[in-house]
Amino acid sequence: KKVSIPKLNYFILLFLIIGIFIAKTNDDFPYYHLPNALQFSQNKLELGLGNLNHGFKHHSSIFYLYSLFNLPLIKFYIFNVLNFFFLLFGVYYFLGNLIEKIKLDEFNLDEVLKLFFLIVIVSIFNRIAAYGTDITGQILAIVLFSIFFELIKKENLIKFNHEKIFVFISLFTYLITIKTYFIIYSLLPISIFYLSNIKKLMIKEIFFSKVLLFSSLSILIMIIINISSTGCLIYPIKSLCFPETFFWGLKIETVQYLSNWYEIWSKAGAGPDFRVQGPEQYILGLNWLNNWIDRYFFNKVSDFLLSISLCMIIFSFLFWKNIEFKKYQKRSLISLVIIFSLLLFWFFNFPSLRYGGYSLSIIFVSI
Repeated sequence: KKVSIPKLNYFILLFLIIGIFIAKTNDDFPYYHLPNALQFSQNKLELGLGNLNHGFKHHSSIFYLYSLFNLPLIKFYIFNVLNFFFLLFGVYYFLGNLIEKIKLDEFNLDEVLKLFFLIVIVSIFNRIAAYGTDITGQILAIVLFSIFFELIKKENLIKFNHEKIFVFISLFTYLITIKTYFIIYSLLPISIFYLSNIKKLMIKEIFFSKVLLFSSLSILIMIIINISSTGCLIYPIKSLCFPETFFWGLKIETVQYLSNWYEIWSKAGAGPDFRVQGPEQYILGLNWLNNWIDRYFFNKVSDFLLSISLCMIIFSFLFWKNIEFKKYQKRSLISLVIIFSLLLFWFFNFPSLRYGGYSLSIIFVSI
């Protein structure tokens, strides 16, 4: 109440801008982020690039945005500013919502969650060099869940909230073009539709909207670029690769080998300086679990969970008496079931924090 909002905005922006100049690029930047971005900005569409370099097999809409910053004189030296924009977006989304509600004296559980997410984002995701293509998506995933939690309010399930629905669709579309494993978040829009009492109206309003058209075109372009590079609709899913149809594509054996390799890596079966014996056997069932707990859970996952749990304990202590939790039981239970399902899928398929684990853990603990 004592700080004027415009001054606060400038103050935050100043400190975040300083971060651009002190942040180094991600370790993978010279390996495949930069080559992909330069390829998009300097050349026309080319077929079979995935056969030339491993980095060209991996596509993300982050690289397309990087290529827009390939400017005269400046060249590619401000590509990294894009990651700063994602952090800025997350901060301002939660901060703007909080300020609006505080002014109206409507500080409830939704606002407590947003405050928690805001503090977590600036505490855990403040190192731009760690972003790559994974952390940006996880910031969007947290924002997406925040909107989801509002959309499944009782009053929002009986009316069509145009603004929130279309923002949700846009963010969800962009999320799955950043990394394909975010497709598991499809459970959120499906749940909104299933829980809604206005299904026919939703179909009518969404199906004929410009937002859906734009989203569909974005996904189509992503698929076309994937096909041009690897011959796969979605790489590295073996069943979605068609080297017989797209003769420039990767061999099925190559796709299968790399798919297994990503799984081995995420289950702590390989690293820069080691690799388990019998990797194919290692990823079967729960053979990997003991090694994953020993090498990865302690101390990376455990330290992360302890830090966000401590934050939640502090929040519970501060806000417990001010919130009527019974009002939120149904929403919290629905959210918990959905996020727990996503967490199980993540755990059994690619249990690495960078592959969506950060956002799922943060959301799960917060619920």
